[in-house]
Amino acid sequence: MNARLLTVISLALLISTAAEARKPLLITNVTIIDPYDGSRRPNASVLVEKGRITRIGPPMKPPRGAETFDATGKFLLPGLWDMRIHAGQPGQLRLYIANGVTAVRAVRGKADDLASWRKQVAAGSLIGPRMFIAGADFVQLPDRSGKAEFLALAAEAKKRGLKLTGPVPYAMGAAEAGTAGMRIIDHLDAVIAACTPHEESYRKGLTSWPELLQSWNQSRADALVQSLIASNTWQVPALVVKHTSAMVNFTPIRSRLRYATRAQRAEWAAPDNPFFLNRTPERLQIAMLESDVSNIVVAQMRDVGLQVMAGSDADGAPLQVPGFSLHDELHLLVDAGYSPMEALRSATVLPARFFGAMSDYGPLGPGRVADLLLVDADPTADITNVHLIHAVLANGRLFSRDDLDAMFIAVEKENE
Repeated sequence: MNARLLTVISLALLISTAAEARKPLLITNVTIIDPYDGSRRPNASVLVEKGRITRIGPPMKPPRGAETFDATGKFLLPGLWDMRIHAGQPGQLRLYIANGVTAVRAVRGKADDLASWRKQVAAGSLIGPRMFIAGADFVQLPDRSGKAEFLALAAEAKKRGLKLTGPVPYAMGAAEAGTAGMRIIDHLDAVIAACTPHEESYRKGLTSWPELLQSWNQSRADALVQSLIASNTWQVPALVVKHTSAMVNFTPIRSRLRYATRAQRAEWAAPDNPFFLNRTPERLQIAMLESDVSNIVVAQMRDVGLQVMAGSDADGAPLQVPGFSLHDELHLLVDAGYSPMEALRSATVLPARFFGAMSDYGPLGPGRVADLLLVDADPTADITNVHLIHAVLANGRLFSRDDLDAMFIAVEKENE
């Protein structure tokens, strides 16, 4: 029996097993890390039943029929969220789970496909993260939209009781968009422009992007961030997109490209791809400056308390592979001045709070959905430890290290 067939059988067994009624699971001897309040609880036991945490406490006797998972030396924290993804192929959704990402905000994708995949994930017939979908759970502003379109969508979102999110329209400023109803600003271009004295002239085409980057101003940044806080406008900066543009070479991330689809690899390698076509020495220098300014702006947001959530533009921006790019984003937030705990909070508690889902995904405790990540070392000591995944629970379903490895193998085989 060849390796490909073994992998297919392994994944089929994974899905069929997951669809069956699950036994209670008792995780023992684990250190719980809760980004909600920064607390930690050593030598704890966590009982999971029917997809939710039912008890957390000192060592306890497992209920009848329960499976026991010894997590001695391990650290348990909420599953990660990626607050900006594009969803293209259902098979790629496994990469999120394999990387400990148990929930996503899908800003792009075919509405019917997304709705179908969400149902399949909930039923256990498709391995993937919990999905919050544009059009159903929030209103997403299209890229390059105009002011009139923005105002119409803002009114519609308010009418439907949904939050308006997306990139700031080119014809508007970031502060104006926040005041007019934008609840998430995706990306940083409009924010950077608003932190300079040339925002208006840039929008009129009278100031170039490099000139704009070089005119960043602290007092204007202070005023903008305070305005966004006042309007309750949150930020998903996707620093990883700026950082990737500024990479001199792609060797550090080249190995993960085997998990991208064939179509993505072909698109990224195309000689007319703007991302690579523009990588002249001069443009690379501009990209480096843009990445540096982005870090400064995000650090400013952190210092004054603007709510920043981790999102990576996975499956959308060049070289952003699902799951992996969210880990990159967490590293970059730490590089920008966030503590590891603050970075984890940006990918756990804050997304739950934004979607009004704290009763399901808030502080770790009884009644919360069992979307959990078990790692081999303390991620609050070093954010890179979040890579050291030992197991993942998605809606109470346990995926062991072997299960996660099987997902990576299957995705790679499918994308050969």
